[in-house]
Parts: sequence; C-alpha cells; structure tokens
Amino acid sequence: MPLVPKFIVKIFSKPYVAGPDLADAVATVKKLNAAGMMATVDVLGESAKEKHESEEAVEEYHRALDIIDQEKLDCYVSVKPTQLGLLIDKEFCYNNLKAIIRKAKSLNSFVRIDMEDSACTEDTIEIFLRLEQEFDNVGIVIQAYLRRSLADVKKLAANRSNFRLCKGIYVESRDIAFRDHDIVNNNFALLIKTALKNRSSVGIATHDEQVVWHGLSIIE
Repeated sequence: MPLVPKFIVKIFSKPYVAGPDLADAVATVKKLNAAGMMATVDVLGESAKEKHESEEAVEEYHRALDIIDQEKLDCYVSVKPTQLGLLIDKEFCYNNLKAIIRKAKSLNSFVRIDMEDSACTEDTIEIFLRLEQEFDNVGIVIQAYLRRSLADVKKLAANRSNFRLCKGIYVESRDIAFRDHDIVNNNFALLIKTALKNRSSVGIATHDEQVVWHGLSIIE
C-alpha cells in the first residue's frame, strides 16, 4: 500500500473510511444519525511496535470520545488491541484499554474491542473478561469463521457478555478457520442462536444481504 498513490487509495477507501481527521468522522456520523442509524468510530491503526504509538492512540480516542459527547452523537468507539500495545506487552495493552473505557464511562459512552487475527484471539478475550469485571460499558467482537468461536460464544453468553458477531476477514489456515462460505454462514447462525438462547446481548454484523437461520431470514 505505501507504493500506491494516495489519490488512488482515497478513491477505493472512501466508502469505508470517513476521512483523515475527526472532523470528517463527525460529519459522517451526523449524516448516519440523521438517517436513523447509530455509528461507531474507529481510529484506524494496528500492530503498534513502540509504546509511544499506543499512547498517542489512547490520546486520540480520548479526543474522539470528547467530541462524541460535545456533539451529542449517537455513537461509540471501537478499538484494536494491537494498536494499543498487545504485541508489545499484554499488561500495557490492558491498561491502555482501561484508560479508554474509563474515559468512555465518565461520558456515558461505550467501547467495543475489535477482534484481529487468530494469534490475538486468546489474549483479547482474556483482557476483555478482566475489563468486564470492572466496567459495564465494554463489548467484544467474535468471528464466525474461527473454529474455536462456538466455545468462546458459550463462555461469553454464560457471562451475559456484550459481543458483536462478524464473519472474519483475516487469512487463516484451515485448521483454525472455516473457509467454505456456506459453512461460515451456518456457523454464524449457530452462534447467534446460542447467544440468543442464553439471553446474551449480541450484535449481528454480516455484510451478506441475507443469512438464513433455521428457516428465518436475518436481514442486515
């Protein structure tokens, strides 16, 4: 990507990225709110290698939360653990996440912890479960294409955890993830059913037009 001219990157990223600064995000969220939709803001970045990069990300999230509060946006923030130092030191990441969640709590807002590649899954869930014991304004993401996800959903559902279920986009080996589209869809439906049976709070995040679940249609 660094070799691709920025104007070309901008063309292809426009449907997915609000813009280069928080003002662009605010404008996009206002449009979504006006159309009756809630939003989430993600300060793009992952795989921080230096602590100062993660600390700068924390400051940026604090600014985002302040603006969300000031502008009265129907919006929360999503964060990536590797951006906040998971690959540097797990405790360092935990403390950075805690700082963002505490800030959000003070503003009656919410934080969603994104899920990254499978090498991060166990640590991400472990950190989330710790934070969940301290805060009620934090959720996590589970990926339907991972073979381990049914066990993870059962654990989270037993705790009545707040989680969002997505398909998963990282390239994983077959022993870790399902590759067949239909199998992923079926597993997605199974995980949703498991969560709802346990009265867990679950967000349904599928980019498919339709997911068939035991004769019912879940439309995005």
